[in-house]
Amino acid sequence: MTWKGTKPAPTLKGDDARLEINGSLEFQRGMTNSVMSTVMASNRPHEKITTNGVRFQHPLTFQSSGDNGGWDLQDSLVIQNNVNDPYRTATTSANNDRIYFGRGHLNLNGQYVSCYVFDASEDDPTNGWYNSRTLNIANSTIELFANNNNDFHQGFWYRGGQPLTDTQSQNSLIRVRADKYGINVKPSDTCYNIEFIDLPCNESITYGTYNKITYLTSPGGRIKTGTDGAGTVITDSLLYLTDGNYILSKAGITINKYLGTKDACGGLTYLSSDTLGTQRTITMASGAVVNVKNIRQNSDHHYKNKLHRLLYSPPSTANLAIANRLYR
Repeated sequence: MTWKGTKPAPTLKGDDARLEINGSLEFQRGMTNSVMSTVMASNRPHEKITTNGVRFQHPLTFQSSGDNGGWDLQDSLVIQNNVNDPYRTATTSANNDRIYFGRGHLNLNGQYVSCYVFDASEDDPTNGWYNSRTLNIANSTIELFANNNNDFHQGFWYRGGQPLTDTQSQNSLIRVRADKYGINVKPSDTCYNIEFIDLPCNESITYGTYNKITYLTSPGGRIKTGTDGAGTVITDSLLYLTDGNYILSKAGITINKYLGTKDACGGLTYLSSDTLGTQRTITMASGAVVNVKNIRQNSDHHYKNKLHRLLYSPPSTANLAIANRLYR
């Protein structure tokens, strides 16, 4: 489907319509697209999607009719029902501003993507979720803004499909503003840079390997490390750059290079385990740097029933020195 040169600028509309496109898509700059649901269904590789600044106002689904279909973004992709609700706080935004990825091969091609949730759930062919899926987010920025605690899926979900590799995620940034779920990927997946902003994210990260995890302006969050306790989160760097309450649960986290907090004085960053009487562990790799200021183990005054200290291991002289400062 290609729109070009139409005057006045056209409107593509369908209040109850499901638009299925078995090829590439190109919008005309300045046109309006308000079709209720759009499905990219081609079974040919490397179809092109060119929005020319035109946003989708309702869900966009990538659902190839076979395992060969694929799409390469040519420019930015924005799913936004209400242009006056940039942080998608309204229920209408939560219901509409969604990308579903069920089958095929999706290459963001270094482009900017913005929506409420990127949803590629667990493999279940009966419901349209296929293990053959592949995703490439390398060099892309993905902004996922959500604020609806009753909604299950928020943020970035890549729970099915083939593993997301280092090459497929290199130099990418996923920025999350969500109050419930942030990054929910498979244990085999590798992401790059993750940022949490504005809201405390209850389950920030579950599983995966990362270059850098940053709580930029998010005043709280939990690194859950697996719903069954068997998972792990590995990151080169973990940064807490705002005051807040942060929780570790399940297996803990491994940091290869750097653990840091903000340099400015004033305010405190609190760390705690998720369960009273259960120790959680931050494992620092040999040679990793710890640079923390104004950080405290949580007490029941600040976080009732969630008191337990975090230990750094394996014990090195530098890490133990920092640990002693933390826990006095």
